[in-house]
Amino acid sequence: MLSQHVAKLGRAVCLCLFVGGNTATAADCGPKVEAEFQRLRTSGRAYRIETVVDGDQQGRTEIFEFVPPDRMRLRYRFKEGDDWAEFVRVGGRVWDHEKELPGELANLFDEQTERLGRPLGALECLGPVKFSGKTYTGYRTHQLQFLLSTVRTAERRAYWRTVLVDRKTGALAHEMATLERQLSKPKWWKRYTYPDDIAIDPPKQ
Repeated sequence: MLSQHVAKLGRAVCLCLFVGGNTATAADCGPKVEAEFQRLRTSGRAYRIETVVDGDQQGRTEIFEFVPPDRMRLRYRFKEGDDWAEFVRVGGRVWDHEKELPGELANLFDEQTERLGRPLGALECLGPVKFSGKTYTGYRTHQLQFLLSTVRTAERRAYWRTVLVDRKTGALAHEMATLERQLSKPKWWKRYTYPDDIAIDPPKQ
């Protein structure tokens, strides 16, 4: 029974990116961007990360929410029109939409928060970048990615990774991977928002 829960939740949480190498030919802004990721992780503010993956075989949409100090919710679906799968963690306890799950699954949520603290390496400073009708401060690097998945064979890809931050607040706004330098047709895209009304509670039993 535990293995079934791990497989189901792991399909959403444990699609892991391991960077094999990166290059940045202009001034290195990597430390500045890493500081923003660390600030999000330790700021004590609520946040939401929406991820869209344009997979060749199986894409997905994922929404991860965090409310300090220890409340998290993960929702995902694999195509438009599917029902959302939902998991909630409060402290060391985890629930799906129906019942409480084994406590061991709490560790799977750590992937969501720990990835915010991973080194990004060297990033090129792009300056002002227009995206979706707004101007951000942009950073970019070319990376070699090893994609390990629980539902497909491991892949190796090279792509452009771009991080966009709010020009006024410095907060993370968007992150995406594209095969070309342009920001069109991302292979995956993350949007960072900071609602003050996120409520995360266990399902009523």
